[in-house]
Amino acid sequence: MAAEKKNENSEFDFAPDDEEVELKFKVKKKRQKRIPYSDEEKKALLDGVQEFGKGAWRTIRDHYADIFDVNNRSTVNLKDLHRTLTKSER
Repeated sequence: MAAEKKNENSEFDFAPDDEEVELKFKVKKKRQKRIPYSDEEKKALLDGVQEFGKGAWRTIRDHYADIFDVNNRSTVNLKDLHRTLTKSER
């Protein structure tokens, strides 16, 4: 009789779980609107690479902070811009 009750609820033999299950969902972050680089930013970046060398993104960003802080440019942004500007030279 007990076996019949078990089969009435489910055809699987699972033990009841009293633990709460926490579901984790990925939350999509909203992308920031793209802000085009100004000619002043491009010139400052090329001057900085000339002065400090390619790869010194932190130094370039700090030296030209008054220009790059306006649009919150990161060192990765500077690296990407430099790659884009010099792509045509390759």
